[in-house]
Amino acid sequence: MAEKKIIGLDFTNNEIRMVQVSGKGKAGVLERYASGVIPPGVFQSGRVIETARFADVIKELYRTHKFTSKKCVIGISGKYGVTRLITLPKMGAAQTRDAISLQLNQYVPFPPGDTLFDYKVLREVKEEESTNQEILLVATRRSTMDPIMKALKMAGLNVIGVKITTLTGYTLFENHYYDAEQAVAFVDIRDQVTDISFVHENYFRLSRSVEFGNALVIDKVRQKIGGTYEDVEEYLALNKVDLLETYKPTATIDETKSEDEELMSPLDRAKKAAPGGGSTDKAVRDAVIRVIGAFVNELMRSIRYFESQQKRRGRVGKIVIYGNIGYLANLKDYIAEQAGLDTYVVDSAPEGVEVMLGGIDQQMFEDNEGKAVVAISLANEAIRSRRIELNLVPREAVVRRKTFSVMKFVVALYIIMLACMFVWYAGRDKEAQQIKSEVAEWDRKISKVKPYYDETESTKAEINKVAPKVQGVLSIVQKQIAWIPILEELGLVQLPSTWIDEFSFDSNGGAIKLHGFAMYTSNVQRLFSILYYSDIFKIVEVSLNKGNNQGGGTAGEDTMGAGGGSSGSAASAPIPGIPKPSMSGQPIPRDFTVPDNLNLSPTDIKPPVPKYGLPDFPRGTWEIENFWRRRNVIVPLTWEYDIELTISPQVLDTSAAAFEGLDNLSV
Repeated sequence: MAEKKIIGLDFTNNEIRMVQVSGKGKAGVLERYASGVIPPGVFQSGRVIETARFADVIKELYRTHKFTSKKCVIGISGKYGVTRLITLPKMGAAQTRDAISLQLNQYVPFPPGDTLFDYKVLREVKEEESTNQEILLVATRRSTMDPIMKALKMAGLNVIGVKITTLTGYTLFENHYYDAEQAVAFVDIRDQVTDISFVHENYFRLSRSVEFGNALVIDKVRQKIGGTYEDVEEYLALNKVDLLETYKPTATIDETKSEDEELMSPLDRAKKAAPGGGSTDKAVRDAVIRVIGAFVNELMRSIRYFESQQKRRGRVGKIVIYGNIGYLANLKDYIAEQAGLDTYVVDSAPEGVEVMLGGIDQQMFEDNEGKAVVAISLANEAIRSRRIELNLVPREAVVRRKTFSVMKFVVALYIIMLACMFVWYAGRDKEAQQIKSEVAEWDRKISKVKPYYDETESTKAEINKVAPKVQGVLSIVQKQIAWIPILEELGLVQLPSTWIDEFSFDSNGGAIKLHGFAMYTSNVQRLFSILYYSDIFKIVEVSLNKGNNQGGGTAGEDTMGAGGGSSGSAASAPIPGIPKPSMSGQPIPRDFTVPDNLNLSPTDIKPPVPKYGLPDFPRGTWEIENFWRRRNVIVPLTWEYDIELTISPQVLDTSAAAFEGLDNLSV
């Protein structure tokens, strides 16, 4: 809960008292105290006549004593208000207010149109056939409050509560009346009147206002010694009247006594007084005693009236006195002896309120604690309660205040929204500036690398221009087979006296046709066996022809074959004993055997073949060719063969894998 600061403002026709109380919840701290004189003519018959002058007095006190709060609660004397207990059937709050409004002229002596009222339900009263509610009704004249509200508005204060003083002062003294067996009379001695409130069983019961106050005492003293109102008030403040010193229990106060002595001038009384001085003090005491005695009689009549109203159920057992009583010494003992009741006089700060004054405020507060009770109670109640009960502030002022509060809330909300938008915009603007700075930095970096980028783009365009041509070349290359392993395998299968004259390759089917010559059938048999068990080649078809000419290629001739020119033509016939391949092109079964004797006789060769020997070079035909180039030997070619082979799929896949990833060449 936030700390509150409330001004309590209590005024009479002659004097105004202001306090500022702060606190949270039940704790109250008295921070400011000020009192000032109200100029003559401001009030007339209990009403503010000159609102501007009244507002000036308030503003001067506010400025001089450094008040800070603008919220205030004011009190009006019970003389100008009505407090009454009424009983109505139990009903809701709205129905109760309507019922009171309809019967208002029965409860208050003011015209309903000129009446401000409020109420509080004190307790339920159960009867035989129904349940009623006891209600405390308070009221005052609107015409009395309007000029006061206007003056306070001119002074810059916001009135949040208006209370009748008879219902405020006693709230500071719960320890005196709470759960007390007997009723307690609270007496507030003011300037013109004295307000008396009776509290019983923790509830307010009755209030009365009697014609006695500080102004009446001063007038009586002035009649004795003369002087102005301010001079007599100052004299009483400096010379307190001891009520017990001049009090004689056997004496009675006779209001019908001749007024000759009382009307005597101060000079005549001084002459009449005995020499040695002291006559002025005696005259003052006599005047005060005479007035106080009349007040005690009126107080006792009020107590007896209250007890009669309570039908002896609530007898008064204690009197609590506060107000303008600083000039009276031994008032507590005097009242106690006169009334025969326990009496308590407020001569210090009320309990439950911490005093934290300083400087001139502390000096003014000393010896005037009783005067400040009402003002402190007004502010303290607003501090302790969320809602001020029995509040007579005009309803239109509440509506205006609520409307103004709503407007302030809307304006504050609007300002907060603008502030949030400004903060958001400032943050975004800062981010935007930072982004602009980063963009400028990147622009500088880009300007540095842009020439390289342009050059790269130009190169990329050139590459993309020739990419289709390169792609075509790569597609052709991808269709080529792996010549290296094929040629190496052909070189490894070569045998002495057997060589390959030429070969052809079908790229679509992966087939190779070999054409060659051999000297002996055993050489052909070994060649067939090696090719049959090769991991690269598979035999599909074999044919073997016997040569029928005597010619032959010279070893050194520049021919494609490894051994010389082509032989004469002869009808090709399958090799006996070797199965013929099927029409589907499947290879010859691996369990066939090449016959040892092909039943073919060699061709006669002329001239006779000289003795020779073939080199044992199993690696390749190029070495055989080189051998024959070095020797000009005529070799009789006895056998001519043709072999059709297929290439292993693994070799073909190896050829395609060598160019994998080059299908889509682009930059």
